[in-house]
Formats: sequence, C-alpha cells, structure tokens
Amino acid sequence: MYFNSFQEFSFTNIMTLRGSTQIVNQTIDSSSRVYGITPSSSSYVPLGHGNYTSLSYVSLGFNEKRLAGSSSSPWMSSVLNNSQQGQGAMNVSGNLVTGRLGSTQQVYHLDGSVECYFWNVSSSNYTILYNISGDPCQQKRRSNSGFRNGKVIRFMPGEHLPV
Repeated sequence: MYFNSFQEFSFTNIMTLRGSTQIVNQTIDSSSRVYGITPSSSSYVPLGHGNYTSLSYVSLGFNEKRLAGSSSSPWMSSVLNNSQQGQGAMNVSGNLVTGRLGSTQQVYHLDGSVECYFWNVSSSNYTILYNISGDPCQQKRRSNSGFRNGKVIRFMPGEHLPV
C-alpha cells in the first residue's frame, strides 16, 4: 500500500501603519490531499472441465486527526475513521458466468468538536443487509456515555439497491 500526500500553503500579509502603531493582518490558506492505492487480491480456482471460480478482495481505510485554530479563533479538533471492504466471487463454466456473489462493508466515524457522524452499512448482491447511522456525540454530550442514538433503516428481504 502506498500513499501520496500533498500540502499547499499560501499566505497574505497586510501591514498598516497608524502613527506609532503597526497592525499586521496575516491570512494563511492551506489545502491538503492524500491519495492512496491499496492492494487487492484475486485468485483463480480451477474446477476442471473448463470451469473455474474467480475470487477478489479489496480493502481501504484511513484514520485522520485534525487540529485547527488560532489565537483569535476557537480551536477545533476532529478524528475521522473510514474503513471499506469488498469481496466478490464468480463461477464460470466455459465462457459463461454461472454464478456470482459480491458484498461490501463500510464504517465511517467522525468525532469532532463541531460535528459528529456515524455510518455503518453492508450489502450483498445489491441488497442492503444493514444501514445504521446517527450522531454519536449527541448522546455523549447528554450523558457522556457514548453512542446510543443510532437510526436503523431496515429493508425487506430481497429488496435491492437501485442499480
């Protein structure tokens, strides 16, 4: 796995002289980006007579901690965790696909001084297995006991995601 990280900074200084008083106003703009490429795995399992199964797996995740502020503005902090996985299997007979199965999972958790969000979703073959989201900090701010105020969106068996 490898990541490329880019940071850009620009600043502007405005200096004003008023008698013996010097006023300096400095503005700093920053931008940061991270690009990641993760390893994936795939395997080919021969079954004989021109039949085989192809298996694939991919995983991606990141953890980010931020702290921003200045002497003239409040300090803000946030922690972001995001984890994603995907698996797939395909059965092939000759040149025809005879069966397939795919699944995905994602857990996204943002805990910050300004905002919080939690999302946990999983699907299999275009069908949502579960989809839980909420504001974990809302309950924590009230009782300081952690996440309890999630929203569960239920889907009937066989209900599919739009393709």
